[in-house]
Amino acid sequence: MRILVGIDEINRFINKHLTELAVDSSGWEKLYFNKLTTEYWILTYSASDEHGGGKPLLTQVTEQDARKFKGEYE
Repeated sequence: MRILVGIDEINRFINKHLTELAVDSSGWEKLYFNKLTTEYWILTYSASDEHGGGKPLLTQVTEQDARKFKGEYE
């Protein structure tokens, strides 16, 4: 499992490689897919319960985890 931390690194990676598939109802968590590598990624924030959400984290997840996330928010 890979994890990217930091807004600049994450934004570059998302813009270059990922397609958004789903967003939770709060807008703080997003599911992405990389068509080239068939990897799934979830964007979360380390302190989503606080103002500003804390540091963003982009975490590679399994297809099973991606399906579960997508099923919850479709």
